[in-house]
Amino acid sequence: MVGGRFSCLGSLQHLKNRFSEGYSMDLRFEPGRGDAIFAAIVAKGIPAEIVERHDTELKLRVQDASVKLWQIFSAIEDLRNKSGGSTAVSVVDEDYAAAVHTTSGGLIDDYSVSQTTLEQVPSTLRLKP
Repeated sequence: MVGGRFSCLGSLQHLKNRFSEGYSMDLRFEPGRGDAIFAAIVAKGIPAEIVERHDTELKLRVQDASVKLWQIFSAIEDLRNKSGGSTAVSVVDEDYAAAVHTTSGGLIDDYSVSQTTLEQVPSTLRLKP
């Protein structure tokens, strides 16, 4: 449904693959590190934009379709691994989301990366035949 009108039909994953762009990132860290973490991610070639900012958390969106999931993970893992630590990774259903939790380590305590949701797809969506 777009603007109260039926626009397309398909499974959730089919619609996401066809219409959503990019990824969402939630980064959690110690207070006062947000600016440095954001600058480091952008410096690693990830064209992220801040969606929401808190003292210990950043929510970022990457809308550039040329950015690959592995590039995002590589950039974040570089920041997370600055001083070691152990890792537990869990992959969450068909959303291609992964949550990473660390016991100790670098600039980032834990994070999650997921496809953008259908709610984040622009409401001006026009279907292509």
